[in-house]
Amino acid sequence: MLTVLIALTIVLFGVDAANGPLQIALLTSAVFAGLVAFKNGYTVASVRDAAIGGVTSALGAVFILLAVGAEMEAFGRKGAQDDDIEVAKVYEKAGAKVAALDVATVGKWRDIARDTAWKDYSAKTTTAANLLKLASDVSA
Repeated sequence: MLTVLIALTIVLFGVDAANGPLQIALLTSAVFAGLVAFKNGYTVASVRDAAIGGVTSALGAVFILLAVGAEMEAFGRKGAQDDDIEVAKVYEKAGAKVAALDVATVGKWRDIARDTAWKDYSAKTTTAANLLKLASDVSA
């Protein structure tokens, strides 16, 4: 049932499904699962205990994934910075002028993008507009 509701939600709402309709599909599926459990003789306490047990058993894996993700971020950032240095060397060797972007230069490019491409993109959907608002709230 959940798979059908999620698919239907995405078909009906597209990218905007994440703004609320998916939560309705999840809630509807949870209510349906609860009704099936009660019909089959399970008590509220047993359903609650099973839900708590499921979350508890998965929590260790979630923490492991968070720790691995934090380590991967540092590794990925270092690798990207090293790649930037190597690419700059290749371009310089080929005779191109390579310049590091400072905060002021990035700010100028961001202003140009905000006045052109960002306006077009944010006009497409409310999700796009929300994403750009979040991006513009982050400092350079």
